[in-house]
Amino acid sequence: MLTLMGFAIGAAAGLRSMAPLAIVAWAAQSWPGVHETPLAFMTAPITAWILTAFAAGELIADKLPFIPSRLDPGPLVTRAVSGGPGV
Repeated sequence: MLTLMGFAIGAAAGLRSMAPLAIVAWAAQSWPGVHETPLAFMTAPITAWILTAFAAGELIADKLPFIPSRLDPGPLVTRAVSGGPGV
């Protein structure tokens, strides 16, 4: 199940860079083991709200005519890195 969730988040990161981070921040609030790790900041509600705002901003900005294509080298690398395995 965890592998499937990782795959789904990686696939979503290929579409949007910030959406998977927002999803993980909301989900991490109920994950019991995260509170004792260096990623504990992801469990704070403010983190989830900020990342959700970034994801919404990214969605809106992507529709603007002066934003470069997601297939240009910069945006493409960003999407690949954000969707890569966190190993």
